[in-house]
Amino acid sequence: MMLRLGVLLIFVSVWTHLVDGCGPYGGQGGSCTALENLLSTTFQVLGGGSQSRAHASTFYLDGEKSPIACKRQGMQLVEIMSRSMFNSIIQSLDTINPYDGQAYYIAGRYNNGRYLLENGNRLPTNLPWHQGEPSRTDGRHDEDCLVLERRNGQFRLNDVRCWDVDARYLCEDTTVAGK
Repeated sequence: MMLRLGVLLIFVSVWTHLVDGCGPYGGQGGSCTALENLLSTTFQVLGGGSQSRAHASTFYLDGEKSPIACKRQGMQLVEIMSRSMFNSIIQSLDTINPYDGQAYYIAGRYNNGRYLLENGNRLPTNLPWHQGEPSRTDGRHDEDCLVLERRNGQFRLNDVRCWDVDARYLCEDTTVAGK
């Protein structure tokens, strides 16, 4: 019994050392990156004549911290540039996480009456939103961040309060050839 307890304590100590400060919002270095790579799902994103690699986090952060977590890993939040890119992402998400209620932060912030990507481009207007969304444009809400959210068996866009909603996030590695 004492041997089992000792092994358990060693495991917890090692795990705490690896995880402490190595979450998506803290820590640095190779061991942190290796741990984060174990705790995300990677898939190829195609669309609009380009390709990239996306990392779907297993961590939950708010909309202010999720872009920082991506940048810490040398990436950025996924910028959906076309309907074909949206479809490619949704196809992968439906495979890895086919449950209602799931949400992933993506690039896009509300600014002067429209949603802008990090590169300054406007979010494509042909992307599907959940019914009643975006609700930010009614002037009564402060839902400035974008998530891909699954409701009724379908991932669609939703605008949310950046600081009020903890969700997973999609990072994009743009170093893949062709992007």
